[in-house]
Amino acid sequence: MRSAVTSQAADPAARLGSRRFVTLIAIMGLGVAGWLPVVNFLSLFVRDDLGRGVAGAGVLLVAMHGARAVLGIFASVPIARFGSQRTYALGLAGLAVLVAVMIVTPDLGLFIVAAPFGGLALGLHWSASQTYAMQVAPAARRGLASSLVSFTVGVAPGVGGLALGVLANAFGFRIFALVAALIIGAAALAALTLLPAVPVAPRAGEVKIRELLQLTRVPAIQILAFIRACTTVTYGAFIILAGPKLVDAGGDLTAVGWLVFLSAVGGASAQVAVGALSDRWGRRGALAVALAVGAVNTAVYGQIDAFGALLALWVPYAFTQSVFQGLIVALAADVTPHGRLGQAMAIDSTAYSIGVALAALLAIAAGDAAPALLFWAGAAAGVASLVAISRLRVRGAIQS
Repeated sequence: MRSAVTSQAADPAARLGSRRFVTLIAIMGLGVAGWLPVVNFLSLFVRDDLGRGVAGAGVLLVAMHGARAVLGIFASVPIARFGSQRTYALGLAGLAVLVAVMIVTPDLGLFIVAAPFGGLALGLHWSASQTYAMQVAPAARRGLASSLVSFTVGVAPGVGGLALGVLANAFGFRIFALVAALIIGAAALAALTLLPAVPVAPRAGEVKIRELLQLTRVPAIQILAFIRACTTVTYGAFIILAGPKLVDAGGDLTAVGWLVFLSAVGGASAQVAVGALSDRWGRRGALAVALAVGAVNTAVYGQIDAFGALLALWVPYAFTQSVFQGLIVALAADVTPHGRLGQAMAIDSTAYSIGVALAALLAIAAGDAAPALLFWAGAAAGVASLVAISRLRVRGAIQS
């Protein structure tokens, strides 16, 4: 496998202060400020506005992430044909439409019908944005670049979550959804018109599904995909149950907004430092520590119901999820063969949704009767990912 220095096409403008990277960060901040608060409030919307419980939220997530898990791997095809910039804009537009459905849906049924299309849009959004970031970042600074993206993904939803939480508490989820859809739509328009395109590779029109499937047989890609799926089992547990747990412990929708804000700022800020250190001391080591912390924190979170403790333990959860996002993407870029970064990001996106779908299926099975079971599953997945990271070999990468 080729060195990470040569594994992706070189871009003479590739630097962290380039117009491309700075514009991506700004647009991504706007997009996730609208989208990720929706994810955090989704279970409460299903439970309190649509009159369905934890199982209803689980069905919705299975519909969304099941579609993404099955078809998301093919997100590399539009990335290769049309470029990461246009594909990213398309993904944002699809998410805006999905959130707009929240405004008009009379029950869970219509939302479930729309969810698979939202899942496909979600796959395009994350695969294309991660591909774009790795394309325009210098190979030697990928860890820091990915961490800056993760910082944005953490901080922007914190600000958006606080504002949208106040809005939802005062005016209800429908107005909340209207404002969120407008924010995401504005990001889609900006991505299409303001984000500079990255030149499409010469063989873009010749991309074959066989090549994509061959990449799934690369051992390092398999291990990273497994780790990603494990981390998103934990993520699924938190997005399904953390909001309802906090409200049931005495909070309101504004408290959920503060939860997202405080944890996002603290976790994302620390993530930048972790990313920079990982480029110097090794990404696998930093990732292993985060996996261990995440497993312990998830197990403890499922056993408590005190409002203050739930707020406090959300901080290490947000921190570890931010670390996972930054380091897994950087490691995937290191081990991906020349010209196939979009395919690797599509595989990562698919693995992400497999983990969330598994958590959602467990939520459907457990329902409201045994919520702690979902957190135990997340902790067990964290332990499994620790075993996997010990087997990861990044030959030829700049940092191992």
